[in-house]
Amino acid sequence: MPYRTIVTVLFSVLTVAFATSIAADAKAKRSKMAVTASSVHPGDYPAEYAFDGNPRTRWASKTPLSRTGEWLQVDLGKSLPINDISISWETAHATRYKILASEDGKTFKVIHTQTAGKGGNETIKDLKAKGRFVRLLATKASSHNLASIWEFSIGGVKIDKTIQGKISKRARGKRPKAAPAAPPADPSALTKLGVKEIVFAARESGVDGHWYANFGYYSYNSNSKLYRKEGRLCKLDVATGKAALLVDDPEGSIRDPAVHYDAKRIVFSWRKKGTDQFHLYEINVDGSGLKQLTSGIYDDIEPSYMANGKIVFVSSRVKRWVQCWLSPVAVLHHCDADGKNVRQISANVEHDNTPWPLPDGRILFMRWEYVDRSQVDYHHLWTVNPDGTGQMVYFGNMHPSSLFIDAKPIPGTSNVILINSPGHGAREHSGSVAIVNDKNGPDDRGSMRNISGRGYRDPYAISADTFIVARGRTMVIMNPQGRTSTLYTLDSKFGRSTELHEPRPIIARKRERVHPARVNPAMATGQLMLMDV
Repeated sequence: MPYRTIVTVLFSVLTVAFATSIAADAKAKRSKMAVTASSVHPGDYPAEYAFDGNPRTRWASKTPLSRTGEWLQVDLGKSLPINDISISWETAHATRYKILASEDGKTFKVIHTQTAGKGGNETIKDLKAKGRFVRLLATKASSHNLASIWEFSIGGVKIDKTIQGKISKRARGKRPKAAPAAPPADPSALTKLGVKEIVFAARESGVDGHWYANFGYYSYNSNSKLYRKEGRLCKLDVATGKAALLVDDPEGSIRDPAVHYDAKRIVFSWRKKGTDQFHLYEINVDGSGLKQLTSGIYDDIEPSYMANGKIVFVSSRVKRWVQCWLSPVAVLHHCDADGKNVRQISANVEHDNTPWPLPDGRILFMRWEYVDRSQVDYHHLWTVNPDGTGQMVYFGNMHPSSLFIDAKPIPGTSNVILINSPGHGAREHSGSVAIVNDKNGPDDRGSMRNISGRGYRDPYAISADTFIVARGRTMVIMNPQGRTSTLYTLDSKFGRSTELHEPRPIIARKRERVHPARVNPAMATGQLMLMDV
């Protein structure tokens, strides 16, 4: 055998031996926690989220639940005592499930059985079991037909750093690092911009985790409401930091205030005590002149004033339900200033949300694209003329995942501020504050950047560098770098579960361009123009 051949063979043998040694070493050291699941719901709901220590992230199984059930499993790395287990269920909980343990991940023994689970926070004590693998097997789900868990913990077992690191890595790819703390809020900065008062709504968040399921009821039972209570419309005095009540209805619910161009009136949505529907109301900024604008058996929410004198809003008058869920749909409508002549201006089969006028007169809104597309991936920004014509993509409709909502123009710029809500969206539109510019077209990913972490809602740009945003019970001032300072926090007179929503400055602003109507509802027929296939 030639010398070169001998050397080559010896080198190959040594390489294989060295690689085998490394693999054996790694296997010997591999005693770290690992999390797996039988399935994962589309969106951002991986199995690890049930063990990441963050009560705002969760695992969710596919829907519907399979006949054999769906499971969530953790490998503890080594055999450990299993005595107490705590489960924090999302609304989509299991009514029947089993807890199983195993030493080898193949043969499992049932250590607990639940046949009448009610969801919420469950604690199982004194199991007196042992194992390396712990599995929760959900065999029957609540009406949501899937299983979803915020947090799963085993008494005495710490979350392994490898899981936290994996979650942190996922998060780093989706949102920026937290911005440095800003100096305390200076009310004079707002007063220099002409903002002396800010209107906002206070209420309990909806019962469901979906961004849209916060009005109406679950289709299987009209008594299973999606809204909660503690409704108040408030006005903050920026100089004193004190809030006054314009409308106080602890048994009702109030949402979506918008200030008129003249800064003298506020339109908002209100479900009065003892009633089931949200309707549009208007009130003067001093609390006088309260009047109801819309009525009926449908819900009218998320209103905005338009330059042509009408009000654009979304309404369940469309008479349909979410195709993959149990809650009603609302799409774009408009009405006269007095609430009369309501007309539907969108034919979407799923939700439209948070319409707001752009400087050029178009209406910017979120549209959920569904038919012939993913159920959960496409809910981004679109525009439409005030009469319903010219509906067109604004940004993001070619990029799956994330929900772009609560978008509004930033004064003095061509930018838009919005909430980038993760995956299939979060409860009450919660997510990261983001800024987007469409000058490079609707599909340029680099045209949008997150400026904050998650947990924020309802951004409003007062100027190019001053935004007000809601977060939990707090209203903050934020700049384009994401730096925040607290402006106001709900005090003890508000219920413990009440949160602050939709802060809007009471300040006059210019009307947008007025688009002449291109439609005539009195005509029996119309023209359809196909612009681009």
